[in-house]
Amino acid sequence: MKKIDILENLETNEDFKENKINHRFYWAYEKAKRVGLERLDFEELGFEKDYKEIIENLERFEIKEFTISDQSTALMNELQAFKNKGYSIVDLIEQETGRIDWNFETQEDEKEIKPALVLRKIEK
Repeated sequence: MKKIDILENLETNEDFKENKINHRFYWAYEKAKRVGLERLDFEELGFEKDYKEIIENLERFEIKEFTISDQSTALMNELQAFKNKGYSIVDLIEQETGRIDWNFETQEDEKEIKPALVLRKIEK
């Protein structure tokens, strides 16, 4: 994941507002850094207002590819919002979440893995 200087320096709600950064976009960035993901991963996209802001942030920072691992009932609406802005599903992958699960059979910790859709901006 490429470093985005503006996101590295956010501290207050005012900073988010002043820089027009969506909180869900920020947390996807922080998660990508912490877990070592090559792309942003949105575990939760929020509401319709958030989709627009997330797309604006993706375009502003020239991020052409990201994942969605959100499994909410609103997933189809979320995908439609991204499709309407030129993003297409290009793959379904398994990816680490950054959390640990306990495996009762082996009695060991395991990295949590979830399915995620890879979306890419398709230029026409």
